[in-house]
Amino acid sequence: MPIEPATVAALGLLAAGVVASFLPLVPSGLLSLAGVYVFWWSNGFGTPGVGFVAVTTVLGLGALAADYLGTPLAAGAAGVSTRAAVVAGVVGLLLFPFTGPLGVLAGAAGVVYLAQRRRGTARAESVRTALRTVVGMLVANLVEFLLALAVLVAVLAVVVL
Repeated sequence: MPIEPATVAALGLLAAGVVASFLPLVPSGLLSLAGVYVFWWSNGFGTPGVGFVAVTTVLGLGALAADYLGTPLAAGAAGVSTRAAVVAGVVGLLLFPFTGPLGVLAGAAGVVYLAQRRRGTARAESVRTALRTVVGMLVANLVEFLLALAVLVAVLAVVVL
């Protein structure tokens, strides 16, 4: 049974959503949602049902929230000031084209460490705060990835079954 071109496009968007979970500024949740909606549209809004679309929409919105809110929330929970978190994000984005994801993490950790030291925080506590921030960033990315992957797997299950 041949697969319709719109289904191929939907699966491409969903796969791009999973890959985008590892890239800054690329909204994996929106790509996943677009894949779900293209697939639903291509099936005349009949299959999958509204319940399936509602659940995958919640998952896609969760991926979007993890992408844009996860890191700032993690930094705040680690005790980083809003200003330092913003500067760390900007430094990470500037480093990304040259150093990839590791540069984002290292840049953010370095900014957080320096900001904490500037505030008079002891060296060891500054290191712990920087490490907590990096762990929070990794957890946020993992959540984003798992949610985008869940949407892809759900749609694949509908296509195959």
